[in-house]
Parts: sequence; structure tokens; C-alpha cells
Amino acid sequence: MLRLHYRGAKKPFDHQQRTVEALVSNPRFFIFNDIGTGKTACICWALDNLFTYALIRHAMIVAPLSTIHSVWDREWRSVNDSVPPTILRSPSREKRRAALRTALNSERSLTIINHDALYTIAECDEMKNLDIIVLDESALYRHPRTRRARTLFHIYRQHKVRGLWCLTGDPTPEAPTDIWATARLICPDKIPTYYTHFREQTMYKIDRWRYATRDDAQDKIARALSGHFIRYTREECLD
Repeated sequence: MLRLHYRGAKKPFDHQQRTVEALVSNPRFFIFNDIGTGKTACICWALDNLFTYALIRHAMIVAPLSTIHSVWDREWRSVNDSVPPTILRSPSREKRRAALRTALNSERSLTIINHDALYTIAECDEMKNLDIIVLDESALYRHPRTRRARTLFHIYRQHKVRGLWCLTGDPTPEAPTDIWATARLICPDKIPTYYTHFREQTMYKIDRWRYATRDDAQDKIARALSGHFIRYTREECLD
């Protein structure tokens, strides 16, 4: 077991320490902690420990554009000053790719990019150097036919990235099937290969076009993801 450290001015709460411990022990993992429970800090502490112990060399955070500077860049700099973040935000696709290549060919790197720009770097050969991707607001990938989801699957098939941490406080905002796409990457051996099979397990047909959630859908999902997620509500975090 690694002796974990928590750099920066903040002192971790108990639930944050347990979350960080789970993250550093699981290269593919869901964090379902509620909004306001400090998921961002947990990710930064976990990555900082992995860098410190040389368990990773290159990491990427994929996040909403509005949070790149105000949340992720600021939080990361507060806990780590040895791996400066590379923010892939240039309006030029070629400049984004050039910055990515420079980062991923260096000794260590943390790159940050927004969800809708991820497809622009998906074909870069240097993506194979990534050790882990952090997917903030991973419920945005709930529809498997969207460009976002198809890009993510392509990256993991093409470049064989080992790690994936998915963050969301609401993994099934519209239907229990919302979790299928990311769960196929986190724990593929426990999730049906086909979306339609997963839908049959968690939903039932009302008519030709409509489905409703089965009463035991959330229990089935929790059993399937057992050992691959952590969840704390805000009420549980009053420590």
C-alpha cells in the first residue's frame, strides 16, 4: 500500500481520503460522489501521488470548457508544481496537436482539453503514450452514437490507454442505459457487449418507441459495477 500524501493548503476530509485511496488502487474507476464533495481535489491528489511514485508519466483531463482554467488548472497547480499543465485550447487544430505532441513526448505531462475538442487529437500517434484519462462529467458520454462517445471508444481501442477515471454526480440522468457506454470501458467483462442487451436488463418496452425503467435497474447496475465505483452523498460528507 502506498503512503499517500495530500499536498496543498487544503486538508482532505475522510471521504476524500477514501476516494483517493480507491483511485490510486484502480486504474479504471467511477467516482459518483455528489456535487460539492470535492471530486476535483480527489483527482488531483490521486494523480499527484501516481506521478510521485512514477506509476504514470502522462495523464489527460477532459472537462467542460468553462472549468478548464477556473477549476482544473487552479486545483492542479495548488497540489503539484513539478508537472505544469498543458491546456489544449488553441482555436487551431494543428496548434493543439503540436502542443499535445510536445507534452506527450516529454518526461511527464498533464494535459487538459474540453470534451468537444477531444476528437481533434484522437488520431495523434502520441496518444499511445497516455497512461490515464480523467473524464469529468462523464454522463456527457451516455449516448453511444454521439461523436463524443465514438471518439472515446476509438481512443481506447486504437491507443490502448490503460487508465480511465469517470466523474459524475448523476451517472443515469435520463435512463439506466446512460451508464452503458462508459461502463463498457471501465469493466467490460461485467457489462453486456451490446447496448440493446443492457437495455433489456434495465428497462422494459411500453410500446414501439418507448421504454420504462425496471424497478430493480439501479440494483442491477450497482451489482454490475461493484468494485469499480465509489459514491458519497453530501449528507455523508459532513465530517
